This record gives sequence, structure tokens and C-alpha cells, in this order.
Amino acid sequence: MEPSTLLLILAGAVSAELPDCAAFGIEVPAEHALATAATVPNVLRLPQSVQAESQRLLEASERRAGSEAPPRNPCPAHCSLPETPEILFRSVPSEVQTEYDGVDRCEQLHDSTSTQPLTFDGRTFATLEELGEWVGDFTRGRGEDGEELYRRCDGKCSPTYLWVISRSEERFVVATEVTCGHARNRESNQYDLSYSLRWTCRTPDLKR
Repeated sequence: MEPSTLLLILAGAVSAELPDCAAFGIEVPAEHALATAATVPNVLRLPQSVQAESQRLLEASERRAGSEAPPRNPCPAHCSLPETPEILFRSVPSEVQTEYDGVDRCEQLHDSTSTQPLTFDGRTFATLEELGEWVGDFTRGRGEDGEELYRRCDGKCSPTYLWVISRSEERFVVATEVTCGHARNRESNQYDLSYSLRWTCRTPDLKR
């Protein structure tokens, strides 16, 4: 047997015993804000509206992702740490109702989407402004994705959003997960917006 073949076999045996690098990582909470979902402030993009605060947090998250290092290295010796983290951007109703018409439907959707969220993957954007515009349309049921979301999370049910944002070839790549839950309290009508930075360990590219 050739020595090179033996080395490949041994390397394969060792790698098969090592845990998946993607199972290791660290998430660092960064910032959150309360914002109103009321129509007029969002149309006018007033401060403390969901539209304005989302754009502000997205811009802040990009700045921090480009300069911040994790507080510790979570990766085992056979894994590597990515140079830049993913951005996890969340939007959650600050208050929900428990008694309203259609509660059974929303309870059913909450149970099913908590286990298997609605997903909208593979969306890419050249700028944060384009990304912010898509998020605004998506959450208001506009465009192809927004219409699909409102079809699947219907009635009075309110979505909870998670956007996982990364960079690839100078574009922002976005994977979206939605949990469809109870109707939000429209008297307070607020969302809790937040972002965190996540470093997920990777298997080194041995070809380099």
C-alpha cells in the first residue's frame, strides 16, 4: 500500500471520531431596543419606529461584526474560528394576548412553528439599505415573500422573527426563521428588537 494512501485512511479514521466543528460556537448579545409597530411612525420612519430602529441596529451590527473579536475561542483544536461572525437579528412582540378570536389557530401554529420554523433562505442583498427595505416589506406582508408569510401565518397570529446575516462575495446573505405565535397586544403595539454576534467553529480547509 502506498504511504499516501495509508495517510489518507488514517486521517479519515481520526476525523470520523472527532465531533462536528459546527457543534461549537459562541453567541454574544450586543444591543436591543423597544420600537413601535404603529403605522404612521413607520411610514414616516420616525425615531423609535420598527423601521428606523431596525435600520439603526443593522448598521450597528455590521460595524461591530467587522471589528469585534469573541471573548474566548470556543473551538476545539481540530476546528478553526471564522474571521467574522454571523449577525443574529431578532424581532419579538413585547406583549401578546391570551384571549381573542382565533386563539386556537394561533396556538396550533405556535406549537408547529416552534418545532419547525417557517424558513425563507438564500436571500442576498448588495447593501444594508436593500436588506432593511426587504425586512420592512416582508414583515408587512408585501412582496412575494411577505405574501407567503402572511398566508402561512394567518389570522390574528403574530410572527417572531430571526434573521441570520452573513457576508459572501461582498453581499449580505440572509436566512430567515419565523415562529408564528399569539396575537400581539396592539394597545402597546411594540416589538423588542435585538442583535447578537455568533462565531460558529469550522473545519479547516486542508487544501490551503
